[in-house]
Amino acid sequence: MDHYCDPGRFRCVDHAVEDIGTALRDLCSGAVPAIRIPWFLSAADAEHLTSSFLQCPEVEERQDGVWGKYLGAYHYRRTFEDYRAQIDRTSEVLSELLKAAGDPLEHLNDEISAALLSGSSARNRPAVWHGSPVATARMSAWLPSTDYLLDAHDDIGQLRDPEQKGFEPQRIPDDGVIAVNLYTSSPAEGGKLRLWNVMSNTAVRHELGIAHSGYPYPGSFLDAYDYIDVQPRTGDLVLINGAIPHAVTLHQADEPRVAVNYFFGRLGESIIRWV
Repeated sequence: MDHYCDPGRFRCVDHAVEDIGTALRDLCSGAVPAIRIPWFLSAADAEHLTSSFLQCPEVEERQDGVWGKYLGAYHYRRTFEDYRAQIDRTSEVLSELLKAAGDPLEHLNDEISAALLSGSSARNRPAVWHGSPVATARMSAWLPSTDYLLDAHDDIGQLRDPEQKGFEPQRIPDDGVIAVNLYTSSPAEGGKLRLWNVMSNTAVRHELGIAHSGYPYPGSFLDAYDYIDVQPRTGDLVLINGAIPHAVTLHQADEPRVAVNYFFGRLGESIIRWV
């Protein structure tokens, strides 16, 4: 596979909240692989979301080989019926949690629209699957699995699953997926976001046996590439190009690592969101 960029440009660039428009344009143009906006979420709102998540009876453990707890819906390896049932069961609960914290994703989506959209027909909207709007957020906390909290993966392979025919994000090209992570709690050390300087592609995913999942990338493959570690902090907003293999490192702290996440990408003149 090709390197994402030369080593000197392969870094996560910090921006102030007031400069988020520039940060989004740089990321989506491919100028940088990752951006971070410190304190996009206030300490009080971050604490509220974390405690609400940890006490929420609707939080579930994943049962698909990816070890973690979550609140909300996600399409990975799910049928439309299972996914729709998840949305019906959890969307109202998650929406209320986010509203109680000032609805930070609504603010972010307004910033995305202002930075990236133009034209009267352009919209920033939920993606659709079989005519139904999909989920546009979840909260998650990864649990230790092997050498990582979350093994190395890309966010593209899961969009190529033929069993999910009609899932609108499948129409987005490999280099057009942006992963959004808003950290409501993050240990001071560990739980780092590790990104390898390489771009995924269909041929390599087939060769590695992860064509329709993008998960997990073997260490023997990634050892050929340099990586960077991004240490998230509570309140940080971190966005990355989803075609870059990435993982979450282990941590020993008692403090949980909890984030709100989703994906977005450009489809025609509009932007669509999903999880």
